[in-house]
Amino acid sequence: MTAQPRPPVITLLLVAGNLFAAFAVLINPDLVYQFGFDSRNPQFRAYITSLFLHQNVIHLLGNMLFLAAVGSAVEMSTGWFRYALVYFLSGGAGLMLHYFMTRSLENPVPYIGASGCVAGCIGYYALRYQAVRVPVVPRLALPVLVITLVWLGLQLVGAVVRIGDSGGTAYWAHIGGFGMGVMLSLVFRTPDFGQRQVARQALDQMSIRGPAAMKVAAERHLQRYPSDPHAVSELAIACRGLSDVEGEAEAICQLMVLDLSRTHECLTRLIELRQIERISAVERSQFADRFSSTDPILADELFQSVAESSDARAKPDALLAWAKFAREHDAEKATELLTQLQSEFPLSGATEVARTRGWLR
Repeated sequence: MTAQPRPPVITLLLVAGNLFAAFAVLINPDLVYQFGFDSRNPQFRAYITSLFLHQNVIHLLGNMLFLAAVGSAVEMSTGWFRYALVYFLSGGAGLMLHYFMTRSLENPVPYIGASGCVAGCIGYYALRYQAVRVPVVPRLALPVLVITLVWLGLQLVGAVVRIGDSGGTAYWAHIGGFGMGVMLSLVFRTPDFGQRQVARQALDQMSIRGPAAMKVAAERHLQRYPSDPHAVSELAIACRGLSDVEGEAEAICQLMVLDLSRTHECLTRLIELRQIERISAVERSQFADRFSSTDPILADELFQSVAESSDARAKPDALLAWAKFAREHDAEKATELLTQLQSEFPLSGATEVARTRGWLR
């Protein structure tokens, strides 16, 4: 019962845009000077164009690898719109800090590259996922926060200490973009995906130990994150492994509320468990109508469960809806249902509707 994540569309488009610009520079290297950002003669258009140009293949690949890894994580956790803001505002912040720190130089090189944008994504990611541990070498994993602080320290050293010919590296842009990413992470105040991710990792590790350990871990996780559909799904799986029908059914009902895209899956499982009456008769009728065209078998089972339920108020309407559905698939069954409706509820509004439509004499 695992939901599929949405692909990072904006990240893919940004990577494609950078690659397109790289081919353009390969054909005409002068584009770097035409559309790059010149600290001595700043132009507004360069605010955008300079972010897509790169000096060489190493520069391009380095930025694109970080963008694909970190940018996609930011996009999937915070949404495409906020991600776009993080990307371009960080790029702009990096560009402006580079401008203020290099405008007094006699011959500054044009600023180009997505380094400030990527650094902003790193800053945003670092604050959101600071406790997530990342493998560095075999048998050693460090928290994202530690790795990020080391990276930031290297940028500060690179900006202050000149070693060899490092004039082509825009360290100040890295720092400016990083700072903007951190600030936006605080401003947006998105959910603490980092801590939730750590808790999910611990939850997934418990599944190796068996369903009992997995159930305990899922219940503890839900005490802190009661609206996490992943944990609820894991709880349902653990209860299934323990043959805990009541617990699994309760978790599935909760999952239906948290993740509407899994309604069909949850209803099917509740029917298998013979726990479908946990869903109200009215809701079951609505779900039956909803799935009548895409899954007639499920719709038929839902109509039947309502017609056979103890809720007498919902039964006449359920029989009428079931008969209407059956008329398109099984005329004989529809006749039986209408006869039952007239026999058990001769004075109900549903029976009168059937007579008006000419289904009953």
